[in-house]
Amino acid sequence: MSDLVTPSDRILVVGASGPIGRAVVRMAQTNGMNATAASRRGPTVLDVSDPLTVARVIATAHPDALVYLVGTAQSTLERDREAAVDRMRTVVEAAVSAGAGRVVLSSSAAVYGDRADTPRGEDTELAGLTPYALEKIALEEALDALGGTLGVSTVSLRIFNVFGEGCRTSLINALREGPKPTLGLTDLFVRDYVHVDDVAEAVVRAVRRSSVTGSINIARGIAVDNLMLAAAAPGAFVPAPGGPASYSVADVSKAGQSLDWRARVDPLDYLRSLRAQ
Repeated sequence: MSDLVTPSDRILVVGASGPIGRAVVRMAQTNGMNATAASRRGPTVLDVSDPLTVARVIATAHPDALVYLVGTAQSTLERDREAAVDRMRTVVEAAVSAGAGRVVLSSSAAVYGDRADTPRGEDTELAGLTPYALEKIALEEALDALGGTLGVSTVSLRIFNVFGEGCRTSLINALREGPKPTLGLTDLFVRDYVHVDDVAEAVVRAVRRSSVTGSINIARGIAVDNLMLAAAAPGAFVPAPGGPASYSVADVSKAGQSLDWRARVDPLDYLRSLRAQ
């Protein structure tokens, strides 16, 4: 599989202040890439709602590839989703005009919803109905259209439940670090947990593989229910009755085949390490 972006080339990571963005920049630099971290909080300050700032930052960074990790507002208003798409379009068009030949978008498992009972593949019908899911779906569709219009290689990474350094909203992190979360003791709440460093590796691989397009699930492909979490981290939570069934697990065969990637960190081992501390 040919590489579009070589290890020494430049990537611009937009939305780099979050845990995934920080991990991607570290991973890219470890792999010899010249990675520029841009976000509202810097180190390269970029507000994607300001076209002039976007143009200035991209002209300076002159990226060969763009990684778009900008968070969503999760608004229920359709016009806000349209605004999010417009902001991404502005950044992508500027990057391509500056010579970028590859765009990687951070999407989410939320696009599938959580009412299935088998792992979701990339060809599965998108059933996510939350504002967050609908915005991610809109961004994916817009990026795919931009790829055709601009003649640029694009891919959307559907990232499942991320844990690890800096992931403050993760249930895994809360179980490991506190404060004690409330955990419904049920095997009906099932998730696919993936470590932030594994996600970063997948992003960097996606940057480099120009022939990989469309969407790719980024996950372990292994179902973990709340009873398994409770057994791995006894005493680390406040027990509660289980709620309704909820299932979100990935079929990760495409990631393995197209990116030669698989997640390494086991969330249960990550929790069990509490006992050794």
